[in-house]
Amino acid sequence: MKIGSTPLTLAALRHIARQGPKLELDPACLPALHAGYESVQRIVASGKPAYGINTGFGRLSQTRIPADQLEQLQTNIVLSHAAG
Repeated sequence: MKIGSTPLTLAALRHIARQGPKLELDPACLPALHAGYESVQRIVASGKPAYGINTGFGRLSQTRIPADQLEQLQTNIVLSHAAG
């Protein structure tokens, strides 16, 4: 099942959750993914605080995260949402 080029419908999400089909990114979505990546890289390079990119979340939004921990920050937020 190709995903990424159009919004997922509730029916498609239900199918993914219940049937567990093999998922594949539609190559048509790659330009948008690359553009998003480049935007994040520019924000990080600027050194300016950006919520959830180089700061904590919620009450920790004023806490800057060191550059060497930014990848772990993103992993943690994905895990947090997956388990929550």
